[in-house]
Amino acid sequence: MIRSWISHGFDKVTGSARPPEAPRTDYSLSLARNNSDCVHISFFADKSVQGISLSIQGEYDGLNCVLYKEAFVPVLGELYPDPLIPCLEPFDLEAGRPLTVLAEFSAEKDCPPGDARVVIEAKSPDREIVGAYEVRIHIWRFALPDSPSCETAIGLVLQHMLKFHHPGSESETEALYKSYYDTLLAHKMSAYTMPYDVLDPRADAYMSDPRVTTFCCDYTIGTTYHGFEDDDLVKRIGTKLASNPVWQKKAYAYPLDEPRCMDHLIRLKAQTERLQRLIPGIHQVIPFYTDIDVDSETDQVAYMAPLHDIWCPKAQLFREIYTEEQAAKFPPFPERMAEEQRKGKRVWWYVCNYPQPPYLNVFTNDPGISGRALFWQQYVYGVTGFLYWGSNSWGRLADPWADTDTFGNDIHGDGILFYPGTKIGIDGPAVSLRMKILRSGIEDFDLFTMAEQVIGREAVTERILSAVPSLVEVAADGDTFLRIRKSIGDVLEQA
Repeated sequence: MIRSWISHGFDKVTGSARPPEAPRTDYSLSLARNNSDCVHISFFADKSVQGISLSIQGEYDGLNCVLYKEAFVPVLGELYPDPLIPCLEPFDLEAGRPLTVLAEFSAEKDCPPGDARVVIEAKSPDREIVGAYEVRIHIWRFALPDSPSCETAIGLVLQHMLKFHHPGSESETEALYKSYYDTLLAHKMSAYTMPYDVLDPRADAYMSDPRVTTFCCDYTIGTTYHGFEDDDLVKRIGTKLASNPVWQKKAYAYPLDEPRCMDHLIRLKAQTERLQRLIPGIHQVIPFYTDIDVDSETDQVAYMAPLHDIWCPKAQLFREIYTEEQAAKFPPFPERMAEEQRKGKRVWWYVCNYPQPPYLNVFTNDPGISGRALFWQQYVYGVTGFLYWGSNSWGRLADPWADTDTFGNDIHGDGILFYPGTKIGIDGPAVSLRMKILRSGIEDFDLFTMAEQVIGREAVTERILSAVPSLVEVAADGDTFLRIRKSIGDVLEQA
């Protein structure tokens, strides 16, 4: 007997999961145009079953449905879903272990508003229907913007790709990197470096593409190594950027990562001042997670303030940053960041191998809702950008499909949003469940930003806080979480 059920697309159906007592077989989604969201359909059989096939019934202009089979990766004695395999062929069920299919629904920008109904049917090899799952999709009358409201900066390393892919020529290597970059872009995320150098005319289309929110101009393509040692090169890049205000707004330099001692700060000051001298007005981002004392009256935050214009603290600093002595001297950190924004600066944040739970992050074994709710928190704190250090950080891994412990410290999935597609016969990227979840969070941020223009920031924030009341808490279950999102979208539609 095959049992099956529908669940939220951000749920993680682990290898030890069992069918619910009252399985759900239908689901409702609300989508803006230029918006995507996902639904899970899970299968479980007590005995092995071979050759289950899926078909999609129901057409609606501008609404697309793509199916992925989820693969497991082991984490601390449990199997967690993450790699996504295009569901193009019938699949087999292993006895006593669930298999989950991700159904991704995407409404194109010109999709007509209204209500669609899609039925996904599962059939046995003898064509017997073993399950039918109805998904009702309401298409709101508005579209999300082509250019995401949340700026992103995501690490993407060519060398890690070459560990598993083996292009035979320079043009094939270029095409490989481009396939990963473009896949990130399709998920509303901009990698640190474009497929082409800033001075290459082929980069112009990317720099002008509204989907590209940022690009780093002091990295070599496909690396995370800081460049900009050649003054003449810096000036030439600055001259090109100055020719187009759109390019100039998106470009940033990344002079030093995570300064955390006085020597770092002194070096940082020299680097940022040099770049400002060579490219006046260049935007600079400096991720940091400490607040050391510079002297009795100055902390790291005050020291860094004149050096750059894109703040990028680690997310937990909005809750815990100061020593007891610092807390007595300095305003609350969120207030300091708000003041920097009033001065015209931008505020991003980032996560990596920290913060750990109960803070939200995007680890393989985190609750799926965490990666989406992270952007709800981001809106509450007025943070407008998200930096994530890696998307294919496979450097020490023999097989990312079997091990996502990036640094060997039992922190799984840190810096991994892709899997090398060679494992499943794809000479390019295989995407992850967590990448889909992050995209949903970024699109929720768009929704909130648009709703702010209708009902005001305070009203949007109040609704978000009912689901995500603090940096360390998601109070809503999946149904409530999506109900709050729907209420915000409905307000926009009525307006």
